[in-house]
Amino acid sequence: MKIGFSALLVILTGLLHLGSGDTDPNDAAVLRSMLNQWENAPPTWGQSDDPCGTPWEGVTCDSTRVTALRLSTMGIKGTLNGDVGQLTQLQSLDLSYNGGLSGQLSASIGNLKQLTTFILAGCSFSGSIPQELGNLKLLSFLALNSNKFSGRIPASLGLLSNLYWLDLADNQLTGSLPVSTNSTPGLDLLVGTKHFHFNKNQLSGEIPEQLFSSQMTLIHMRPVDDGHQRYIKRRRRPAHPIAVSGLVIQRRSQRSTLCKYRKSEAAYHFIINRESIEISRALNSNKFSGRIPASLGLLSNLYWLDLADNQLTGSLPVSTNSTPGLDLLVGTKHFHFNKNQLSGEIPEQLFSSQMTLIHILFDSNQFTGSIPTSLGLVKSLEVLRLDNNNLGGVVPSNINNLTSINELNLANNELTGSLPDLTGMNNLNYVDLSNNSFSPSEAPGWFTTIESLTALVIESGGLLGQIPEGLFSLPQLQQVLLDNNQFNGTLNMSSIVGSQLQLVSFTNNSITGIVSASSYSNTLMLYGNPVCNSSPVNTAVYCLLQQQQKKPYTTSLSTCGSISCPQDQKLDPRSCSCAHPYQGSMVFRAPYFRDLTNTTLFQQLEKSLWTNLSLAPSSVYISDLHFNSDNYLELNLALFPSNGMYFNRSEVLRIGFDLSNQTYKPPTIFGPYYFLAFPYTFSGGTSGKTTISTGVIAGIAAGCIVLVIGLVCVVIYALLQKKKAKRASIQSTPFATWGSGGKDDGSAPQLKGTRWFPFDEIKKCTNNSTAEKANYNQFKHMREESVANLSIAPSSVYISDLHFNSDNYLELNLALFPSNGMYFNRSEVLRIGFDLSNQTYKPPTIFGPYYFLAFPIHLLRWANEIGSGGYGKVPQLVYRGILSSGQMVAIKRAQQRSMQGALEFKTEIELLSRVHHKNLVDLGYLDPEYYMTQQLSEKSDAYSFGVVMLELISARQPIEKGKYIVREVRMAINDYDEEWYGLKEIVDPAMRNTGNLKGFRRFVS
Repeated sequence: MKIGFSALLVILTGLLHLGSGDTDPNDAAVLRSMLNQWENAPPTWGQSDDPCGTPWEGVTCDSTRVTALRLSTMGIKGTLNGDVGQLTQLQSLDLSYNGGLSGQLSASIGNLKQLTTFILAGCSFSGSIPQELGNLKLLSFLALNSNKFSGRIPASLGLLSNLYWLDLADNQLTGSLPVSTNSTPGLDLLVGTKHFHFNKNQLSGEIPEQLFSSQMTLIHMRPVDDGHQRYIKRRRRPAHPIAVSGLVIQRRSQRSTLCKYRKSEAAYHFIINRESIEISRALNSNKFSGRIPASLGLLSNLYWLDLADNQLTGSLPVSTNSTPGLDLLVGTKHFHFNKNQLSGEIPEQLFSSQMTLIHILFDSNQFTGSIPTSLGLVKSLEVLRLDNNNLGGVVPSNINNLTSINELNLANNELTGSLPDLTGMNNLNYVDLSNNSFSPSEAPGWFTTIESLTALVIESGGLLGQIPEGLFSLPQLQQVLLDNNQFNGTLNMSSIVGSQLQLVSFTNNSITGIVSASSYSNTLMLYGNPVCNSSPVNTAVYCLLQQQQKKPYTTSLSTCGSISCPQDQKLDPRSCSCAHPYQGSMVFRAPYFRDLTNTTLFQQLEKSLWTNLSLAPSSVYISDLHFNSDNYLELNLALFPSNGMYFNRSEVLRIGFDLSNQTYKPPTIFGPYYFLAFPYTFSGGTSGKTTISTGVIAGIAAGCIVLVIGLVCVVIYALLQKKKAKRASIQSTPFATWGSGGKDDGSAPQLKGTRWFPFDEIKKCTNNSTAEKANYNQFKHMREESVANLSIAPSSVYISDLHFNSDNYLELNLALFPSNGMYFNRSEVLRIGFDLSNQTYKPPTIFGPYYFLAFPIHLLRWANEIGSGGYGKVPQLVYRGILSSGQMVAIKRAQQRSMQGALEFKTEIELLSRVHHKNLVDLGYLDPEYYMTQQLSEKSDAYSFGVVMLELISARQPIEKGKYIVREVRMAINDYDEEWYGLKEIVDPAMRNTGNLKGFRRFVS
């Protein structure tokens, strides 16, 4: 009994001293210093001098010390000063997604020796990453991605032996990847780390062989990524997960389709474990030099290997008895080594029948020797580019075993022997065998049998004899370029000509005659043939060296007449007025057509642009259509503002983001693209000065005068309404004051008189809340299906705008809805933001790793309104609520600025507490602090439990004979009463008469 009574007194003591928390003075000073440096800090910051005792939002304490700052997505602006280093017990620091936080990261961050989680993702910090981060030995999660950090990666990060996640992506870091030496640490020491994310920086130099070892447990590594991709024809990509030493890893950016590759500038990240690794978007389009590491051959689960557009040298590594090589990558789908300085022969050992490659891009290197015959064993191959090398010898006869190929490019080499036989390769649509040393031969039979051909390019190919008549009838053929050969005889185009044929070029051959079809009116070029030497035909269009071809499509300005614009402006095709458009080059890497005169296609593109970019109809201008040196479709794009001559900054940011981030999707026939924007001059130019006419100034002045008069009228009207409302409150309130003396003196509430309300009136005031019963089953279903990970209600997640962005990542818009009412409160946002930014939430394994960028959110009070009533223009609101038992109840809540005061509201609570009815639930205990701040805390629970303890000790009701038990206890305490502490008359007589209660005073104090 004594032990139980002692426990009750401990709780009582906590209740009596509620709100008297005591934050460590040094920690409190640091937080106040941070508050002084910030704009848009949470509203509770600075409202008290006790961040732990009267909690500041986002601040977590253990006793008196601050242990966590979680302020994700709060819209904070300012800097993170060096004082933060004095929070020596801080374990978690999350300031993610506050884009207004900038400046350099102080070296004092290295003093936070207890820190385990450090997240600054999505901020604007700049400067170098402090070496002092290496002092944080307990750090397990470090995310500094999506900032503006520059300089080198600190080698001291190699000291963080507990690090699980290292994300430095999307910054401006330079230099090489640091590895350890006898005197310095390096990233190779992080053998327990699972994630290396260094993509989208400016890192350079060799990828050190020392960086990887069999002790490492990496599952994701993204060294470098420039975000550019160039794809052409789509194909399906497997969606199964990758098994890594018993761990299932899903590729970070699963695309439902891939594209036929012409020229890669993409960077692909790799997921590393000694015997299983995925490389996807990581190493190309940088300045890496040196040889390709043979250790890559150990990555047996490699899907995509892209080293394109670097400065790599040496030969392709293959395995020996003691070393690995690329030939061991039998499960890899992509070898992208183009645009480097690789040399030597392509090893025969590199390919085998076990390989499942679909893309081999070895173009634009310095390879020599012959094409290996083992290449013909890789029957899964779809794209083969060996052009622009120094390859010689005969093309292997088994190349036609590659029946899945749709692009074959062997141009600009030194290949000899007969022209390769491509019979049976019925998926081919682009063939280029130009500028080799093939033996002279007639046109092969496959010229007329591969119906999938869209472009046939063999310039200087040694072809001779008659031109096959059936060549021009292929249904998908668009271009035939057979210049600088030895074709002779008559060019016969009198038979059926394919409807898509746009260009036929036989310049510098030996053609002596022509029979053209009346149905073909597109480009035909025969300059340099004998047929153009005779006088009757030498003036024919097809004999002109620079013949006039059909002009590519350009947006029509015919309705605008001859209006001209200044040099820095362009004519808006919608309004025929001069304006400053948002301009840039739009490059399509994989168009499914080559006809640049097709009005229908490009008008479809224009409509797609103005619709998806939320512009006015006909406000898009397309010009300068051409295929560039990379064989990409390139055009100049001008987008015009819907109103006025200029876009504002927010519009430019929105449009630029939609185009650069691949949010905008063109019509499918245009394929993937990238956009390079031109600098935009905003209104007023770079100086920001504008000229305002006298009339505009006069208008502004007149408007200000009218505004001032209006404000005066509003103030007068508000004062009159306040007096009127006060009179109405006095006349209509059913209650007098809370205390009999007119003040809150602790006495029971006094009623003016009883009031009754008919059922119809209640029904009317609550908007017929019984109608909500129809949704009861829906609420029951939602309760049954809990969302365990983020602790939100079932079916309260909305996913939209699914797409693969320019980084080949699966991106979506995620909306999480509050369980009750229209809004989350701040504590819920902080919790959810932390779970997503700190990777506490784990998606299904098949989705793989993720990161989350939160949008700003308005943090307002919860609302689930079903009715209203009360006083003045801000009435008391009635909400729908659900108890833990599932019972649905109506809840009335006091509103700020309401004409019903706090005392009247308390009186109503007191009145309801005395009423017993089947439609009224029992009232609980209301924490005064919660009533005043409308914010729940652990102290609210302590208060309610403490009142129960007081009931047990005193054998009284919380409100009895007009007096409150809490107030009575506080008023009765007497420091000079050594035995009972002044509470003898309040303690239950049955307990008081048991004799002397040892320790009573000590527990109360």
